[in-house]
Amino acid sequence: MKLNIPHYVKDVMDTLNKNGYEAYVVGGAVRDAILGLSPDDWDVTTNALTDDVKRCFDRHFETGVKHGTITVLMDKKTIEVTTYRIDGEYRNNRRPESVSFTSDIKDDLKRRDFTINAMAYNDVEGLMDLYGGVEDLKKQVIRCVGDADTRFNEDALRMLRAIRFAARLDFAIDEQTFCSIKRNCHLLTNISAERIQTELVKMLETGDNLKLLFQSGIADIILPEVDFQYVKLNVPCDKELKISALLYNVNSVKGFFNRLKFDNKTKNNVVKILQCSREFIEETDYGIKKGLNKYGIEIFEKALLIMECYGKNTEYLNDIFNKVKSEPYCIKDLAVTGNDIVKLGINGKDVGRVMDCILDEVMKNPSLNSRKKL
Repeated sequence: MKLNIPHYVKDVMDTLNKNGYEAYVVGGAVRDAILGLSPDDWDVTTNALTDDVKRCFDRHFETGVKHGTITVLMDKKTIEVTTYRIDGEYRNNRRPESVSFTSDIKDDLKRRDFTINAMAYNDVEGLMDLYGGVEDLKKQVIRCVGDADTRFNEDALRMLRAIRFAARLDFAIDEQTFCSIKRNCHLLTNISAERIQTELVKMLETGDNLKLLFQSGIADIILPEVDFQYVKLNVPCDKELKISALLYNVNSVKGFFNRLKFDNKTKNNVVKILQCSREFIEETDYGIKKGLNKYGIEIFEKALLIMECYGKNTEYLNDIFNKVKSEPYCIKDLAVTGNDIVKLGINGKDVGRVMDCILDEVMKNPSLNSRKKL
């Protein structure tokens, strides 16, 4: 099997080889390349220790020396180069307390999560597939390396990763692996909210099928307010849109955002999208402009997509929206400013009231929006 590796990644591997070290591309990039996809990130694994890697490359920076990782700069690209390692004891179903380095890549591959992610490749030796990853890709199945209970007790987040890969690739999950997820899903209570949030967002952005998330029991833990039978996710791949679609039928979303520790920008925008999508909007030029004034064009546009996702006929709304979105609908669009009103002898809060009245008239009749008329 011959994989198409970008030249800048080959340059990194060749440099390590010329200095007497082994080098393989490993993990998700190998998986995606076999599937004919275009990997976004290429990771290189090697028997060179971190100090050895630094000596091989002039341009590098330390990103995870404790875990054997140096990031190398090659042709304006960044490539993580990691030493073969063996994970130490895991605590609280999260991360290993320590790692030790090894000269044997087989030791490194057997610590990985799923067979399809436990493959390594270089042009000289070809594909190293110790756990049947290629066969599982052909069968379209997600299966743990070794004992599933052990893998998930080491790092409970792997259960969410299994479901994310299944959703992204439209694969099934191996029966023993899925049974283990159902047995061990309670371990996710030991995982930080931030890690769960990151994995959930990746899942939403890469696949629309969350069926396994609910069948596994994981949703009861991380999404207790969401009823799967009412969820629709057929919206464009956008973080705020996907979260809005997920929460559309949830009465109160405060618990979701607080529990998973979302940033304020995402939380506030999703709340506005949901409010706008649920609010009665008068299907007139003036009605749409009032909506645009209240929510802004980006929120309003996303709300239209959510409405459409959940079965509302938005064709007429979209027609009006596309017609009026370039017309004045907010204060900054007006041909006069607050300073112009002050010069007329109006002061204080009355300036704002006058500007609001002017805007309301202009939204009704855009032809009024000239300095002279206003």
